[in-house]
Amino acid sequence: MENVSRNLFGLRQRDISVSERRMAHIDEAARALTHRYHAEGFPLESGEFREEYRRFATGLVPEEGCLSDDVPEENRARVLTDISEDAVNSGIFPCAAICEEQKKAGRPLEFPSFFPDSDEQDGDARIAYLRNPYSDTAYRVFSDVIEKASVTYPRDFTSVCEEVYYGRCRYCILPIETSDEGGLSGFRRLVSKYELCPILSCSVSSGGGSQTTRFALFSINIERLSVSGNPLVKTEREVFSFRLNAPEETSLMKTIKAMHIYGLRLLKVDSTPVSWD
Repeated sequence: MENVSRNLFGLRQRDISVSERRMAHIDEAARALTHRYHAEGFPLESGEFREEYRRFATGLVPEEGCLSDDVPEENRARVLTDISEDAVNSGIFPCAAICEEQKKAGRPLEFPSFFPDSDEQDGDARIAYLRNPYSDTAYRVFSDVIEKASVTYPRDFTSVCEEVYYGRCRYCILPIETSDEGGLSGFRRLVSKYELCPILSCSVSSGGGSQTTRFALFSINIERLSVSGNPLVKTEREVFSFRLNAPEETSLMKTIKAMHIYGLRLLKVDSTPVSWD
């Protein structure tokens, strides 16, 4: 055991050296990317920049052929997984480095840089939702934030989504989770089907106050709404929610590790089984 510990310590020292060199190269790539596109007049949200970054990040992902022939067969999968995790990290670090470069240049990246098609609120704000006492409460909370709010009451949840999808309403309200059941997968599928973007959310007490239902305000477009001074409402831009199909045991762990490296804090995970056909 003493020899094993000594050997592992020696490898750790080399790992630190490799990690330091990797970071230096990534910082160099971030500077080169930002300086090039500023010099050529391309904004960072341009298709040219995104394609250049995609090529850089894709080149970091290892292939099966990258392993030498002297790696034993029983170790190949684990070694490749370890390299893949480094590739995930190396693909994320340039994002942080690019943001730092922008700050140094006095041009920090703002919300429109990542969502150039986002809208500021203006004009009539008609909201569709299926009426009941709890969704009425959610509407009252949201209407305190939204100017010129008006309402329409479709007959079912599918019609609620279609009102927004076909442009007859600007927003719709849907329940997205409860304190008893967690995330509501049926409504998640509706949101995905009609390509809706979450804008705001609030929690409504139910069951005599012992339970809560979380409602979200959705739109077909990404929007920015100010909720300052209203503690009942949360902007959904503060929360990054996504769906992941994880067929491999390591996929979820890689994602969580990448989130941690990028400074995200995991709030919750809802897991659902894959349905069989």
